[in-house]
Amino acid sequence: MIPVIAAHITKSPLGCFFFFFLLFTCHLTVAQSQWQDGAFNTRTGQQISEDQWKELLPKEFDLFQNDEVLEIVLESDFKQFIRDKDKDQYQEALLHFPLNDTTVVKRVVRIKPRGEFRKKYCSVPPIKLNFKHTEIYVNSIQQLEKMKMVSECKNQSNYEEYVLKEYLTYKLYQLFTDLSFKVKLLHLTTIDTGSKKGKTNRSFAFVIEEADDLAKRSDMLYLTVKTASPNSIVETNMAMVAVFHYMIGNTDWSIAGPHNFKLMKEKDFAQDKALAVPYDFDYSGLVNASYAVPSENLGITNVRTRLFRCPCYSKETFIETLNLFINKKSAVMKTIAGFPHLAESAKKDITNFINGFYRQIENKDGVNFFLKNCGKLL
Repeated sequence: MIPVIAAHITKSPLGCFFFFFLLFTCHLTVAQSQWQDGAFNTRTGQQISEDQWKELLPKEFDLFQNDEVLEIVLESDFKQFIRDKDKDQYQEALLHFPLNDTTVVKRVVRIKPRGEFRKKYCSVPPIKLNFKHTEIYVNSIQQLEKMKMVSECKNQSNYEEYVLKEYLTYKLYQLFTDLSFKVKLLHLTTIDTGSKKGKTNRSFAFVIEEADDLAKRSDMLYLTVKTASPNSIVETNMAMVAVFHYMIGNTDWSIAGPHNFKLMKEKDFAQDKALAVPYDFDYSGLVNASYAVPSENLGITNVRTRLFRCPCYSKETFIETLNLFINKKSAVMKTIAGFPHLAESAKKDITNFINGFYRQIENKDGVNFFLKNCGKLL
């Protein structure tokens, strides 16, 4: 019989839009696995033949096409996962996800911890999912070999709230540009096979679009560089990114690394400069995580103290950038207010924080602040 945990899986048709590239794994991987890999009827537990459930697949899909929450289950020896969190190695896991109202697919994948700070700090570090041995049976989808998952750092309500706030921050950045990472919100149930009773935990999490896929979607080149400079970034893009970081109160970034940035470039090389795409916002003032502390080199002690870090550009460039943010104010506030998964008190706190930014830039002399404070602490 299929494990009882399958009852947690939603009957929403949304399941048809998640990980169809996981539906068939290599026989070698399955043969070596401790788990039974396949599709099952959630009511009877009976395994469904490949021909039966292959017919259920759509010809096209987009994992990130809507904002509905997808329920998945991830089963692994998380006790071992935590013990080995400092080792850069994968271990096996079993991913459960709904195909339709009565069918659940279970596929063997590999997982490993990610994030240097979070490996040390978190009770369960964030996960990198690896689907390297997967065949694709759906049209118009690029094979995603790896995908980052952001989940709660500790099993406490405020840490789940941090996950939701960071997800919301990605959604806010998408309002300003299409060259941004898409994210998918999940209800993640984990089953720890390393515990005697198969300890389970259910919380919000989200997965992030891979840089290669963002580049393909945007018809751009993804640059894998070890170093860069602000002068190598398109001015209007750098100004927008810097102002966005200022708006959310985030200083945990650097172009030089690049740290918490991916760089893209036009394929025709008509533009010799790159475009920066930010990610990883959990150290921002918007999220306001208890563990987030600014670098001592920046001269601030609280992430809710905004600090502008940007090269100096013309007054016209900064005016254009600030006008972009002013024009998007209504959409920003609507996105925050309409986010259904945060408590009203949390949304009110975020709204008040963002309103402080808008009061500043809507002032008739607002642009002068950015002109006076640019070129510092890059």
